[in-house]
Formats: sequence, structure tokens, C-alpha cells
Amino acid sequence: MERWAYEYFRRCEIEERCKQEAEWLLDHPKDGVRKIAGEFCISKSQVHRDLHELKHIDDDLYIQCRNILRRHRRSR
Repeated sequence: MERWAYEYFRRCEIEERCKQEAEWLLDHPKDGVRKIAGEFCISKSQVHRDLHELKHIDDDLYIQCRNILRRHRRSR
């Protein structure tokens, strides 16, 4: 496979995973980052990176997720 094709498909996979994580968070707003990480079998750090990357993919979805995570942080 050509390098550019690999990078394109890899980028598509990352974007899809970011959207899936964000939608899961919106469907389960009381669950935290650890729960998302467990559901997707990735680390908490990766969840944070993916949700931050969401800013470049879907700004509206990013803002909704950011607000949920801020509520979590304030409730600690």
C-alpha cells in the first residue's frame, strides 16, 4: 500500500474513533473518561487526546463533550 493511502485510511480511522467516543460520552454523560477508556479498550490519555482532536473534526461535538468534562471536573 502506498504511504499516502495508509496515512489517509489511518486518519479516517482516528476521526471515526474520536466521533464514536464523543457520541458515547453524550449518550452516557455521567460516566467519566475511565469508563470511555474501558469501553474502547484504550488509555485515559488516548481518550483525552481523541476528544481534544475532535476540535479539528467537529467543533460542535467538541464543545458539548468539553462542557460535560468540565462538569465532571467541577463535581470532584
